[in-house]
Amino acid sequence: MGITTGLERRGAVYYWRKRLPDGLAGRIGLTHVKLSLRAREVQEARYLALVWTVWPPNC
Repeated sequence: MGITTGLERRGAVYYWRKRLPDGLAGRIGLTHVKLSLRAREVQEARYLALVWTVWPPNC
């Protein structure tokens, strides 16, 4: 099974990364948001990456 999209590992800790829409990226000067999941196990990191990918819900 492949690694979850947006999930990357640095050392022993997994991070979630998401590209920002062009309009927002231009306003704040960043192209991606990166956040430590504080998870060392791949199963937990995959779950947390999924949670962060679908949150907040698109209303």
